[in-house]
Amino acid sequence: MSVWKKKEKRDVIPRWRHSRDIATFVDATNPKMVKPSAIKTGIERPPLEVLADFSSSKKPLVWAEALSSALANRDFDDAITIINSKKSLDLSRFALLQEVSDPAFVDRLRSAQIKDRSGVPTGIEDSKQGIAQLRKAREAIRVYDSNALAWLDLARAYAINGDLDRSERGIWTALHFDSNNRWIVRSAARFFIHREKADAAVRVIEQAAGYRNDPWLVSAHIAVSHASGKTSHLVRRAKTLFEDDNFRPKHLSELGIALATLENEASFGSRIINKLAKRSLRDPTENAVAQAEWIESVGGKALGASDAAQRVRNAFEARSKELEKAMEWQAAANEIFHWLCDQPFSSRPAIDGSYIAATFLQDYELAEKFAKVGYQANPEDPLIRNNYAVALAERGDLAKARRVFGALGDPGGKGFEETYRATEGLLRYREGRIEAARECYEKSRAAFENSEDVRSTLLSLVFQTSEELRLENYDDAANLLKQGEDIAKSTQNRDLLAVLQRIRAELERQASSRAHRPKGQ
Repeated sequence: MSVWKKKEKRDVIPRWRHSRDIATFVDATNPKMVKPSAIKTGIERPPLEVLADFSSSKKPLVWAEALSSALANRDFDDAITIINSKKSLDLSRFALLQEVSDPAFVDRLRSAQIKDRSGVPTGIEDSKQGIAQLRKAREAIRVYDSNALAWLDLARAYAINGDLDRSERGIWTALHFDSNNRWIVRSAARFFIHREKADAAVRVIEQAAGYRNDPWLVSAHIAVSHASGKTSHLVRRAKTLFEDDNFRPKHLSELGIALATLENEASFGSRIINKLAKRSLRDPTENAVAQAEWIESVGGKALGASDAAQRVRNAFEARSKELEKAMEWQAAANEIFHWLCDQPFSSRPAIDGSYIAATFLQDYELAEKFAKVGYQANPEDPLIRNNYAVALAERGDLAKARRVFGALGDPGGKGFEETYRATEGLLRYREGRIEAARECYEKSRAAFENSEDVRSTLLSLVFQTSEELRLENYDDAANLLKQGEDIAKSTQNRDLLAVLQRIRAELERQASSRAHRPKGQ
């Protein structure tokens, strides 16, 4: 059976994106307030004249100079021409650009119907694209082998392709060339959390010059410390920074929500949480919105995360959670897909997406795509392997499903034994070993019931009922359905009850069709 990842704890861990997005995301810019009269572009030439230099030199800084000039002069048509000239640019970032200070430019950009050449970002769809991304990263390093950002991008490419040893070497090389760059330091911290090396994540932050005065690094320090079960020594400093009106609201959003997370853990009734969240969501990052949504879900408080998720164009994670609550599964899957494209090395969107696609949409092709991306980046993750095997089996690729599932090895001590047993039941159904399959499901369900795991009990019934219906064992399917419906109604599991009711409608349709068949057919 396909499963989801229970998120009992979440922290506002920094995101890790490609360096081409530095101009797009605010955590690479100056957090201090700057008066408009003090802004100087330092660019005298017309932007398209500067762009001509780019065409011959291919230097990214020349392209950035041209775009900056166009935006500063509000020459939106020139800006769009410049953007179109950059064939390797992920243009969806600009279409989603909440962080661009001029909304009029965003609207103009969207109305221009610029073709998004990125499609599915490199490394998302299959291993060939992953190899292409690695090749590009290596070429960038060959051009300038002391480019810290190029080494960071190479590390990310390796992480997306599941090679964490090489990825870590790339991270340390990037830090060797620039250990004080906020973008690099935060990305490195995210990598070490991904690799479950929280101490290393804390260490790289503390080695950055002036980290105590940077709200982005202080928020990261609090988050990675909390993720490892520790309390950051910068909490008091964080509160001082958060009250500093010299910082623009967006630059304090993750700091404030990190503090709100600590307050939420200490006291669910604290009014301080509302105060911190309100200011954090004034002009938030998508990560801060996702964290606020999580605090709402575990604390039962209304912090305004839903409204913020609609305002922040790239708040994919937060919107997916809101849509899941509303049982709008197709829309939720779409948001999770964008979330996975944004953070392709993360296991969470791959697990959530494959679970929703298989369980609620019965779209096993989509479930396989989600799981395949997750499997490429996290080949040892047991839940990704499980969901990948389920999707492959549902699509009829039993041999590959067996290879993926067999690689799970002994699940002892991992806490997923009964989930694996239920998935083993699915594979045995598809292999024609019906009685052995039923035994697997019955044993797993007994264990779920014994541990009072209602959701897993219902999922087991959903998948087994579908198998009995596929085999036209209508009486067995009806009995399993009745069990599932009774449990779902009594425990108010509306989402899985809806799935069971859809299966019942299919059962009644098939039974009726069979009753009207001519005898002998």
